[in-house]
Amino acid sequence: SPDPTLNSNAKEQPMSHVLSCFDLSGDGRDLRAFVFVYGTLRQGHSNNNLLRNDVFFAEANTVERYTMVDAAGGAFPAVVMEPPTCTIHGDLYAVTDETLARLDRLEGTPHHYQRRRVLVETDEETVFAWIYIQLDVRDRPIVESGDWSRYLIDTYAT
Repeated sequence: SPDPTLNSNAKEQPMSHVLSCFDLSGDGRDLRAFVFVYGTLRQGHSNNNLLRNDVFFAEANTVERYTMVDAAGGAFPAVVMEPPTCTIHGDLYAVTDETLARLDRLEGTPHHYQRRRVLVETDEETVFAWIYIQLDVRDRPIVESGDWSRYLIDTYAT
């Protein structure tokens, strides 16, 4: 069911409806959830191989505003709920339960990151997706754009 903390009137569409919109309803994989990734799990980044058996839909943005920080000197980001500074840019995937369990282990859920459901929008759809959120990160540089890939290029490229 939708997260009651979301300030949105959007209705959650069944997974089968959204998969059919992306022409994947007969794909054969047991896709069970949408995951929105914004850091090392994104295409072209170090942990994206964990999503190799899942389905990339599109780049997407969160509907609500959050804050992205550089959590480890360019090694990985974190997203926190407060203060709400910008929408977060990332990749939307449909994943299996097995992939979701692997991602939980990678993210240290629930001790390091917590998995929360948020609304994300692509050019085609607005859907609920899991995102990994840290509860409290202090004294870290804010990624003003909300786009980790762009931040790495702007900040660390020589």
